[in-house]
Amino acid sequence: MNKHTTEATNDLRPISIYVSYAWDKDDSGQVKNPRSGDRWKSLRELIKSVTKEVEKRNLKKPGARVLDIRIARLRARHGMFLLQSIKERIEHSDILVMDIGDRVNSRFNENVLIELGIAIGNDKIDKRNLYILKPSKLIGPSDLQGILYSDYTSSDKAELQLADLAGFRAALRNSIEEIATERGMIGLPKDATVEVEDEKEISVN
Repeated sequence: MNKHTTEATNDLRPISIYVSYAWDKDDSGQVKNPRSGDRWKSLRELIKSVTKEVEKRNLKKPGARVLDIRIARLRARHGMFLLQSIKERIEHSDILVMDIGDRVNSRFNENVLIELGIAIGNDKIDKRNLYILKPSKLIGPSDLQGILYSDYTSSDKAELQLADLAGFRAALRNSIEEIATERGMIGLPKDATVEVEDEKEISVN
């Protein structure tokens, strides 16, 4: 990831990381409780391990605000038009991690591909904060040639085995640190200032 000069902002939001993936289904085809799904657990733990690394790396560089990172499944809010709700969350996300593979890894997941299209339409690729995961056995859509993928294999327990785990972790860590610095959550350049007098938590979940 290319680094650029970071300037302080007055953005007081927590850092929101949304994860899109194929939800687990039972034998009848019904969606299981997403919170207990193996794929969600695997993706969440992978991302949480990176956020913990960010915290550890920046213990000696405290910012004006507490490091606040929220990891959530990309899903619609209750009582709202499904696609519109998802679109709004994508627009307001800071980082997106999108697993475009189906649960059996033999095809793409249509819903995640739609959400990926919405993310591309919102310039998430240009901001370099969009991470696409896909099964190594599948060839990506030709329209997405040139976009960085993180290939993976998965075990029977849906634990992801990233082909370039170190590269994914480094890129995600850089994205988090860059946003955290901009929002005054970790050390800022000496000539940067962040106003936090009237700070109020703004939830994106």
